[in-house]
Amino acid sequence: NGCRVAHYLRQNMPHYEYFRFTLKALKMWAKNKGVYSQIFCYLGGIGYTILLAKVCQLYPNYGPLKLLERFFFLYSRWVWDVPVCLENIPIGEDKLGERPEMSVMTPVSPSMNAAHSVSQSTLRILRREFIEASRVIEKIHSQTKTWADLFAPSKFFEQHKSFLELSVMAKNPKDFTNWKGHI
Repeated sequence: NGCRVAHYLRQNMPHYEYFRFTLKALKMWAKNKGVYSQIFCYLGGIGYTILLAKVCQLYPNYGPLKLLERFFFLYSRWVWDVPVCLENIPIGEDKLGERPEMSVMTPVSPSMNAAHSVSQSTLRILRREFIEASRVIEKIHSQTKTWADLFAPSKFFEQHKSFLELSVMAKNPKDFTNWKGHI
């Protein structure tokens, strides 16, 4: 599905160069804020790509800075009960019959949820980060903050008082590497 999504976006994005530039900035922001990784129940690359593509659909003549601004403005206010869709493709029922916390649907059939791993707590963190980014951009316009402030790394260790340290041990290297990327 990933190749077909990439082909769809290449064919259907107005000002594709703006889209690519903005996507690079968005991914850098997400990585700096610690909200980029499906393994950790956040959005991965395809999730952010589809969210940005929706913004590009809504604002086809905007340049990269305005697209980034609109991204944070829109998703800081989005009602996440409503799926983000680029195309009007029927959305199948979840395998377990449960409604996901966040639905970001791929634009090609069969449509899949690119945000399937987002949990209730990581959605709350994503919302908080989108709201904060939107506020920083407002302050950039009033010249009390800079673009560097938007992309500043998260102060994770200053924001949290307690941490959990895990030590993983295994009887052999194969068992040990099975946990790689999960812990």
